[in-house]
Amino acid sequence: MKKMKHHVSTLALVAGAVLALSACQSKTDTAPGTATTPTPAPTPVRQPSMARVIHAIPGGAAADVFADDNKLFSGIGYKTITPYESINEAQVTFKLKIAAQPNDPIAENKETLSSGDYYTVLALPGDRGEGGMLRVLTDNKKAAGEGMARVRVVNAVADVPELDLGFKTAKEPVVSGLNAANDVGYTDVMASTGVLEARDKGKKRVVASLAKAELMAGKSYTIVIVGKATGTPKAEILVIEDGMDAAPQGMPAEAMPVSTPTPKS
Repeated sequence: MKKMKHHVSTLALVAGAVLALSACQSKTDTAPGTATTPTPAPTPVRQPSMARVIHAIPGGAAADVFADDNKLFSGIGYKTITPYESINEAQVTFKLKIAAQPNDPIAENKETLSSGDYYTVLALPGDRGEGGMLRVLTDNKKAAGEGMARVRVVNAVADVPELDLGFKTAKEPVVSGLNAANDVGYTDVMASTGVLEARDKGKKRVVASLAKAELMAGKSYTIVIVGKATGTPKAEILVIEDGMDAAPQGMPAEAMPVSTPTPKS
């Protein structure tokens, strides 16, 4: 009788182990003929890019600015800094046309815009100051170091091939040897206030100056030297804060040429 009980107990233990193993397999195994499909990662939603326009062609006619065939801004004049306007497309051809005329573009520039980034579209004098060209710059997203401002400088003076830019009392310029229609990217400089001067490299002639320039710590600026060293319109320095819809320093907001986005249909 004792042997029988022992035999039954052993059978019960074996049966329990088999059932437990079967239960584990049923949880992990897929049915024959089926495959496990991984859940696809969600597609990132593209954020609109933001673009503004700076008209830096001295004596140039009022212009319309397009992104592909969509008119972004209408009738912008010389020294106009537009507000930022959203662009949904990633691949865009910017076009500069004489305002309200069906002529071919004065200039074009095809660009790839990153999701959520900010851009500055510069209308600049063409070769030898004739015609025009478009340059598209990516605005800064990185913070400057402690006590520093981040600046980039564009030489849009039609008749000076190389410029130095710096504060009048500083020993070293902010940038040196800046070629026409060019920039050298962002540079971190000590936050400063004072007279900002653009000089003809080598000749040390003051081409333009701004009496009360202020570069604040932690902020980012685009500085554009516009106009002509000889003749009119005279050269000027525009200090424009990046990521903001604001008049450049030295130009009261009420005196700033006004440009509004063209309503989208």
